Amino acid sequence: RAARRRQSLRLRRTVMLRWLLATLLAVGLAMALRPLTPHASPETWFRHSDKLVHFTFFAVAWWLGVQAGLRPGWRLGLGLLAYGGVMELAQAFLTSGRGASLTDVAADGIGLLLGAALTYRAARRGRSAGQPQEHRR
Repeated sequence: RAARRRQSLRLRRTVMLRWLLATLLAVGLAMALRPLTPHASPETWFRHSDKLVHFTFFAVAWWLGVQAGLRPGWRLGLGLLAYGGVMELAQAFLTSGRGASLTDVAADGIGLLLGAALTYRAARRGRSAGQPQEHRR
């Protein structure tokens, strides 16, 4: 009975985290397609501040994906990087006054690498503390 309850709680947590990830990605797309307003958006806080936003967004997206039960690895990384590329293309073709930027995609990739490194470190720390490593899909 206790095992069934733990499994139910784990499933609820996974579903909630997947909704959070989907919401994060939807908000990211909405932010990418919004018109830029001078001095009101992260892109204008300081020079290259938008790269910090990209970097952080993709590190958090990686972490949320892994916490939501997605297997960490090249498929998750490639999928999120493709999402970043689609956002840049959408900015170039669906907005006025915005364009695609390879440096934004590079910042996305660096954020993914940070997310992967932190996930790997946390998993390694968990194994060294005697906690079993759980592989989820």
